[in-house]
Amino acid sequence: EDLAAQLQSGDPARDGKRVEALLREKAQLHQRLKGLEAEVTELRAERNNSGAQAENVQRIQIRQLAESQAAVKALE
Repeated sequence: EDLAAQLQSGDPARDGKRVEALLREKAQLHQRLKGLEAEVTELRAERNNSGAQAENVQRIQIRQLAESQAAVKALE
């Protein structure tokens, strides 16, 4: 009975404003989520690129080490 009385005594204009405010907030949060998802995608791409670059550097260093070892043996 109390809940029914509260529902009947509610201010429809106030409820409408509240719904509008919640819809605006929902739209803002949705935009923020899309922005964060785009940022995550960009960061993942950067991470993958950095990993590939690190592998290339490692291969070069291994080759240089092998060349240096060969040069040391030749000098010995």
